Amino acid sequence: MIKPLVDPTGASDPSKITPDKTTQKGMNQPDTSSFQAYKEEAPAAPPTSKATEMTPMDLATKAGISTTPTYQSLLAQTANTQDTLGNAQSSLQTPNLKLKKSQTDLLNTKLNNANVNLQSANEKLGAKVPDQTQVPKNASPVARFVGLLTDGQNKLNEAKTTLQNLKSGQGALQPGQMLLIQVKLSQAQQEIEYSSVLLSSVVSSLKTILGIQI
Repeated sequence: MIKPLVDPTGASDPSKITPDKTTQKGMNQPDTSSFQAYKEEAPAAPPTSKATEMTPMDLATKAGISTTPTYQSLLAQTANTQDTLGNAQSSLQTPNLKLKKSQTDLLNTKLNNANVNLQSANEKLGAKVPDQTQVPKNASPVARFVGLLTDGQNKLNEAKTTLQNLKSGQGALQPGQMLLIQVKLSQAQQEIEYSSVLLSSVVSSLKTILGIQI
């Protein structure tokens, strides 16, 4: 008697194959919430270099300037800055004046920044940039600050002379140039005002400690 053929693959009856559980109804769908959250929180592309470029008007707005500069307004601004410099110089002449290291470092930064801005204003004006005051390397902090304030006064004197010449018709500046000069003068004035207030505070404290009228 001939024996029935046996399936060489060993496969079982197709009718008895157990269905894949992943195809059954009611299967949990993959959680995509974390991916969606990542998409929503992904950082925006950084702005291009053109978007970060600042115009003279942007600088003026940042410096809190809202008026259109004129030769007369620039002269007034120069005079106000000179007055503030004078107040700071008077404070530095106070007897027994001593500054903490933190105050010395801050004044050094502020007054150097002021001179940088004043030099920039003079260059844009076409004014002469005076030589720096020579101060000995071993000079005291107060002596160095007096030198920086003197440099500032010299720069402002040159700026004042040039502005007076421009006002009288000896040359002319474009509106954009005048706006940049106004910005630089304002930035210098802010640094000098801060220095003057700091020095006034130190002098006031000294008067209180010594209990005398200086």
